[in-house]
Amino acid sequence: MTVAVPKQPLLISNPKKADIRRGHRTPFKLIPEFCRMTGMSDKLRQNFTLMRDMGRYLFQPPQEKVDAIGKFIRRLKATAEVRNPLEVLMMMTDEDDGSSVEGLRLNWFIFI
Repeated sequence: MTVAVPKQPLLISNPKKADIRRGHRTPFKLIPEFCRMTGMSDKLRQNFTLMRDMGRYLFQPPQEKVDAIGKFIRRLKATAEVRNPLEVLMMMTDEDDGSSVEGLRLNWFIFI
């Protein structure tokens, strides 16, 4: 990556509490041209219809989320161009329906 304007002022982001707990105590210096705005403007936030429609997808009950993930996995399995590479990488099996996930429980410890 090349900085187009070498003398541009940097954006300074002070570390949050979580950053400090992870050991980042100095401010983060960001190059503006590599940053992207995220979030929503106040105008969008005031649009009741938009917020209602977004809420339907963002705040679904757990069973609806499981159903949506299951539907997505079925669509993946139905598409050979997607299914074959995932099977080669052993990331998808015939009995995989997305309703359960194997995990590993780690004991809590602090990095120093």
